[in-house]
Amino acid sequence: MKIKNITLALLPLICSIFINASTLSGPTSLSKDLYIENILSGTYSNDISRPDDFLDFGYGERVASPSQITNAILSWSKQSNKLKVVEYARSHENHPLYAIYISSEENINRLDDIKKDVIKL
Repeated sequence: MKIKNITLALLPLICSIFINASTLSGPTSLSKDLYIENILSGTYSNDISRPDDFLDFGYGERVASPSQITNAILSWSKQSNKLKVVEYARSHENHPLYAIYISSEENINRLDDIKKDVIKL
């Protein structure tokens, strides 16, 4: 009797999940809806790979996989002297977690000094 009651109580939830599955699996928002202008417009260096080089979809259309994000981050760090990537941990699924520093080449080169100055504050 108890199992029947639990099943009946969960039935509306299960049906709701199936009905809304496509909505729940889609992106929460699209970049075209968030930004007035193209977010990659302006002075984009041709020496740096674009997000579409790492994705099998347009940027902002859905969430990238951990391997796509890792590939992009590591490639960009090799392509630019304005980016420093430090792996600081791994997720429970063993994906790398990165601290990414983006600044001028001069600031990236003196990052340790900047950290020391921040600690003094």
